[in-house]
Amino acid sequence: MRRITLALFLALALVLSPLAGISLTHAQGQVYTDSMDSAATGLLSTETFDPSISFAYQNGQFVVNVQQPSYQGDIISTLSVPELASSRLTVDAAIAGEPTNKYVIAGCRHTDAGEGYFFGYLPATGDLLIWRRDTSGDTNIAQSVDASLIAPANATYQIGIDCWTNVITGIVNGQPVVSAFDDTYPTGRPTIGVGANGLQTDGLTVAFDNLTVTDNGNLTLGPETPVAPLRPSSSETTTGQSTAIEDPTIDPDGTLADAFAVSLQTAPIVSDLEGSLAVESGSTYLLSAGVELVDFYAELHFATPDVPADGIFIVGFCFWVDADGNCYDVHLLGDGGGQVTWGYGYYPAVDAYQTLQTGTMPAESVDPTVGATNFLSLTVYQGTAILSGNSFAADAVIPLQGTPIFGDVKSEIAFIDSTGAASATTLSMSTSDFAVWDLNSGVVPAGSTDVADSEPAQSASSGPTLPPVQGSSGVELMFDQSRKAAIGNPALAAGLSGSFTQESDVYAFVGANVNLGDFYSIVTFTNPTDLSAPFDVGLGFRADRGTESGVRFVVSSDGSWYLQQPGRTPIASGAAGFDATAGASNVIELLVQGATAIVAINGTVLPQLDLSSVTTRGDVYAGAGFFQGDTVAGRVIPYSQWWIYPTNVLDFPSG
Repeated sequence: MRRITLALFLALALVLSPLAGISLTHAQGQVYTDSMDSAATGLLSTETFDPSISFAYQNGQFVVNVQQPSYQGDIISTLSVPELASSRLTVDAAIAGEPTNKYVIAGCRHTDAGEGYFFGYLPATGDLLIWRRDTSGDTNIAQSVDASLIAPANATYQIGIDCWTNVITGIVNGQPVVSAFDDTYPTGRPTIGVGANGLQTDGLTVAFDNLTVTDNGNLTLGPETPVAPLRPSSSETTTGQSTAIEDPTIDPDGTLADAFAVSLQTAPIVSDLEGSLAVESGSTYLLSAGVELVDFYAELHFATPDVPADGIFIVGFCFWVDADGNCYDVHLLGDGGGQVTWGYGYYPAVDAYQTLQTGTMPAESVDPTVGATNFLSLTVYQGTAILSGNSFAADAVIPLQGTPIFGDVKSEIAFIDSTGAASATTLSMSTSDFAVWDLNSGVVPAGSTDVADSEPAQSASSGPTLPPVQGSSGVELMFDQSRKAAIGNPALAAGLSGSFTQESDVYAFVGANVNLGDFYSIVTFTNPTDLSAPFDVGLGFRADRGTESGVRFVVSSDGSWYLQQPGRTPIASGAAGFDATAGASNVIELLVQGATAIVAINGTVLPQLDLSSVTTRGDVYAGAGFFQGDTVAGRVIPYSQWWIYPTNVLDFPSG
């Protein structure tokens, strides 16, 4: 990628108010968005100091237009958000006309002096570049070319930058593509921008859309020095806690279920820590939670990496960290071919790692598909560690050695290339949603019950009737407790009812007029009396207002179900118990949390669903007749008792 020295720099004034409902106070986990619909609610200024360059919110996009035919340099627009340390920015971009010699930019930690980090993507050639801007000039710190990222003229693509302590990563279409290590600038504001090298002849026009910035807080990615705890350790109980956690030496499954209950009903000490980077072979990277705990529950999500032959990836937790940085760890190891084991050892600050115990993880605990999102948790309680993967079961129960101490908890990732090419080999890895809960009190919040003892809500006026969950696995337990916690929040849609009158080959849907990322919804669909043709019903979510976009879960009268974005190949599919009898009713429940969804049909919980392809907030809608051949003109399909609850109190109805 050929860049030139900056010819024009515009640090746009931070004069606009933030989006409604979003505070400019610094808060870890805060998400700032700009749908580019209006300058009044946008995060970017339209002021310009050069008449040949314009900035405008128009047609639902933020458009940068440079009228000089052979413009040279970068134009950087700073967002109206607080200064951030570790953050992630993504935005859709499209270069108008011939893209040759033009590029788009995502940046972070931009200072008032114009310093910071920037990632540039040249779609005409697949060139990728990360550079650091100092007051004295620019320094390239990472560069590569990926021919698979070459995009045609007028294409739209997503670019982004992940600034995770000393690791700066460029993102294209949701995937990390180039990383660099640099710790010169610890904080600043995120930016987007455009650039050209002067060899083009048709000007420079770029349209941006769907801007999202996530504040990932003050993170530490190893090799590291100890950090001060977020709060002093304590064994004090919290008001309302009354149920003792099960003894892990007698009932590890009960202990794990109690730890899940604590995570669902109490706030974590720290949460939403994440990052991605190119992991060097033979190196271990640690992400500190900054806590001091003996007993705890920790969890994270990770993407299955593309492990080369003879390679091994490692994901896990380091805990009981002492003042010198020594710790114990529990982790899983995967070879990319589906073989997964677990390990337990002692991790000294200096000297070699000591393996203490190993074992085999169940096949269902990790999805070996490259890019698949996996869940991993560790419960440490009364000298026992319980490791759990996608199965949400006690996949490994490990009696711990050593003396328990109040120490930090860290997530860890590592890569081992068995070919011996340690210095030349890296592996792209990513983790997200790292969170830690305090179990030192030894009790579960009052009101936590086992699935078998739960009773559905009976009052239609106070909330929906919850079908009994058919099973008691970890996933079913988590789903049941999550939905009960959700309906404790104010309903955003309360017992809505209506019907869909079908037209031939036309789907019908109704939106709830909300703007949510995470939520719980339950609705009852009544089958039509006319069964001359198949029928289908479903729920869509994270959709643009008034459309059936986003992603939707649809179940057909033959019992088959699909999760898909409209017009695309299904993300997942399967079969479940669906009563297709004329006039019968079926209850669909949908729990959406981050990159994961759990669906239940008539109380039967389906396997977890991956939502990593659609992460934005949006409307929720109910509908029928989505599939060709599933409509009969004039046929009526009623729906009733449609409820929607936020699972995050920061979610709110859109105006």
